[in-house]
Amino acid sequence: MSNLRGNLLAALCCFLWGSAFIFGKIALDILPPLRLAGVRLSLVTVMLVPFLRKNPLKVLRQTKGWILPLSLFQTIFSFTLFNYGLKLVPGSFGACIIGTSPAISSLVAVVCIPEEKLTSRSTGGILLGLFAIIILSLSRQPWTGPGRREILGACLLMINCIFGAYGNVLMKRQLQDADTLSVNFLQTLIGASMIMLLSFSFEPPEPVAISKALVVSVFCLASITAIASTLWIKIIQQKNTKIAEISVWKMLIPFTGAVLSWLLVPQDSLTMTSLLCLVVIGLSIFLSVTKKGVPGQAGQSTIMLREKEYL
Repeated sequence: MSNLRGNLLAALCCFLWGSAFIFGKIALDILPPLRLAGVRLSLVTVMLVPFLRKNPLKVLRQTKGWILPLSLFQTIFSFTLFNYGLKLVPGSFGACIIGTSPAISSLVAVVCIPEEKLTSRSTGGILLGLFAIIILSLSRQPWTGPGRREILGACLLMINCIFGAYGNVLMKRQLQDADTLSVNFLQTLIGASMIMLLSFSFEPPEPVAISKALVVSVFCLASITAIASTLWIKIIQQKNTKIAEISVWKMLIPFTGAVLSWLLVPQDSLTMTSLLCLVVIGLSIFLSVTKKGVPGQAGQSTIMLREKEYL
């Protein structure tokens, strides 16, 4: 995979994930969180079936069961926490919180993968991002009833980022040579089955009014998951891909999600605090996942300098 193609695919993935906030907010007004996650993932498995080229059961055996923990962290935990968290916060606020995932991915990768290093520049970027999140969280007035609800949602979204980052590590260390589509199909199938069981167990079986908005939102959410997750797995599986570097593209997620929410959701409005915090988070992400240039090429990021190693 060429450097240019890999960068374009990573950017596409993150743009799609950013647009998921608006569709998620629409669907969560109609469906409870677990049921929405289960329906979304079930539809994704159906979408992936026509594109399978290998027997998923053989792939499951070949990977020695590592798809099971991958599904637990990257699908069951991640989608459940994402839906519950997003239900509690405005879309733009949720996008800002998810925007810290590149810094979190860098930190988790450094802890779990010896080849990944955390420089003083990266550490400063992570601390800057955490400071912006604290300011953003305080701006939601957590000492009030609605504010406490939003802070809880923010915490769930942050934990979701941690689980997603660890899922990337599992993919890189244990499933690098596995068939991409089969891995995505299996983790989605397992996740959909478990989440639907949880939904039937803990959510009331209330009738749902099927509307055009619900159908369009769920279909778009499923399409985003099917396309973006498959492409992201393919990128992560490349032998020379560094998780801390490829994650720089996730800075597109908060900008896409926040802007779409401000434009399309009447209850969600732009504030100067949220805008400034979004800019600071973007800066922290840039510092966290890029490096200073090598001698003779100062000021260039790692993405531009290591073309042969990137993807």
